[in-house]
Amino acid sequence: MKYLKEALQKNNTIKEIGLENNNLGINENNMKYLKEALESNFSITHLGLEKNDLGNNIMNMLYLKEAIEKSESISHLGLEKNNIGIIEKNLIYLKEALEKSKFITALTLENNNLGINENNMKYLKEALEKSKSISQLRLKNNNLGINENNMKNLKEGLEISKSIKKLDLENNNLGINENNIKYLEEALQKNNSINELYIQNNKLGNLEWNKYYLISIILTNESISYIDLSNNEFSEKDKILINDHNKKNIKIDFELE
Repeated sequence: MKYLKEALQKNNTIKEIGLENNNLGINENNMKYLKEALESNFSITHLGLEKNDLGNNIMNMLYLKEAIEKSESISHLGLEKNNIGIIEKNLIYLKEALEKSKFITALTLENNNLGINENNMKYLKEALEKSKSISQLRLKNNNLGINENNMKNLKEGLEISKSIKKLDLENNNLGINENNIKYLEEALQKNNSINELYIQNNKLGNLEWNKYYLISIILTNESISYIDLSNNEFSEKDKILINDHNKKNIKIDFELE
């Protein structure tokens, strides 16, 4: 990483860097070198750090925070599969970085165990309330549905955010508690920036009220043009009911059931 740091400090033409699956998290100096490189590099827009176990040591996230706060070029940040949710301080550092950054537009936090501690989503909520740049938020596979306070926190962040256009909540066990979709419905009554909503693979068809909250979203939200509802175990009757209320011609996918 020291050699990569030196190369990036001298090269201001590279726009995308993918460092996924490199075990960067096992030694905090790796992220320290990356931070130092990013502080003097003004060309990188896409930073991919997937599958690096960054969440196991808070110093990794501290160095990333410091890099993001100073960067004026990074717009896409990929942090999938880093176990960020296992230590609360990781989310505090991420929150602080996002609150100061004016450039991050796409944030990917898939597969980070965010659902195991409701404070994780509390810190993300606070970041969303202040960020004016994030337009794509991917929270797939975080088991948010196991505690309804996770969705409550997300609701409060979305109610204030005016920048998010694409929200991915695929495979989060949202269907196990009706309050999860209720909170999402309440958020989307006030949020009119989201265009695309991905809530597939959440077993929403298992609880009666979920379909009525979805119908309410379809009827009241003014911005959504696409909803992915595939693999949610809806009956054919439920699909017809939902589609019958789709007077705005929102594209709704029920495929792959």
